[in-house]
Amino acid sequence: MSVRFENVRTGRVVEYDEPEDIAPPDAVYPTSNAKAMARRDASRRERLLKAMRSSRRWRTTTKAITRRTELQREHERREEERRRIEAQVRAEYDQKLENERAKWERDHDASDRDKGTTDDGGPQGPVGKSDAQSVGDQPAKATPERAEPSQAEVRAWAKGQGYENVPARGTLPEDIIAAYKAEHPGG
Repeated sequence: MSVRFENVRTGRVVEYDEPEDIAPPDAVYPTSNAKAMARRDASRRERLLKAMRSSRRWRTTTKAITRRTELQREHERREEERRRIEAQVRAEYDQKLENERAKWERDHDASDRDKGTTDDGGPQGPVGKSDAQSVGDQPAKATPERAEPSQAEVRAWAKGQGYENVPARGTLPEDIIAAYKAEHPGG
């Protein structure tokens, strides 16, 4: 006969043999040493079962044995739900991305046909996949014109002009920037 215990915190169910099953009183042992080992194992099991019965964490039950705890099952359920939601969100995002690309291509192609030119200003013609911008690809990023010159350009120019108060790092003085802009009106 065996006895089952349920862990109150985790919900795990375990099963242990009774001490009488480990070392039956009417069993015949080949040696006295084998008999002593069987009785020692039975007394160990008896102490374990006594401790589990008096424990608040374990209680006797008739539930089936479980390999996974309630916490593990809950974790698996949440993980499965997370994967499902992630797949759904990813599919929605991909669909929106495809819709945006199709809309951009429709608008972009219509405006190119109206102008009779492509993005680079050349005449419109068949575009091969080997070109940098094929029909389904993203447009090339154009670098915007800078309104202000870079600090490195101004610093190098000022050192070349012989200014002595040019700091190696940090903000440049306003008079140096004004002098650079006066000499370089476009930048």
